[in-house]
Amino acid sequence: PITLGNCSDFSYWPGYIIVDTQTLISIFKYYCESLRNQGFKRLIFFCCMGGNVFNTLRLAAGEYFKRHPEVDIVLVTLAQVLNSQTIQMIQKQQAEMVTSIMLLIKPELVHMERLGKVKIKGSIGELRKAFRFREGYRLSEFFPDAVNRVYKGSSGEIGLRIIKEAANTLVELSKER
Repeated sequence: PITLGNCSDFSYWPGYIIVDTQTLISIFKYYCESLRNQGFKRLIFFCCMGGNVFNTLRLAAGEYFKRHPEVDIVLVTLAQVLNSQTIQMIQKQQAEMVTSIMLLIKPELVHMERLGKVKIKGSIGELRKAFRFREGYRLSEFFPDAVNRVYKGSSGEIGLRIIKEAANTLVELSKER
């Protein structure tokens, strides 16, 4: 796993490691080169959420592929490996994907009892403007504790279903030619 990124939006919460875009691109290319040198010809990178990191990795994959067209690089996000029925089920149960996964693998880090107590600052209109123009905003002012919606339906069971389906899809991707 690459446990760092270039999504400065999250720099206002402690513990998020940020590297600049060029460094992240270099790290990705080094991963590809190392695996290619070991004989791997099909590389699948799974980026849980997407956002700035996914776009950077997509750029890096494209650059690497231009120099090494013999290497098949697949880059997917969590939403891309789940079928539409699973996504609809998650929405219908008012659950959230990452929260459900965390409730499965590291439940002590999820504080569901706080969801109703965290007050979201600002309006969605202000947030959209902040995202659109990037005018000196702090994401943490809008979403304290990284909570952006109340998803009371999130559960470890849903997290398990998500992980199993994602794993099965990744296995199928690895078999494609």
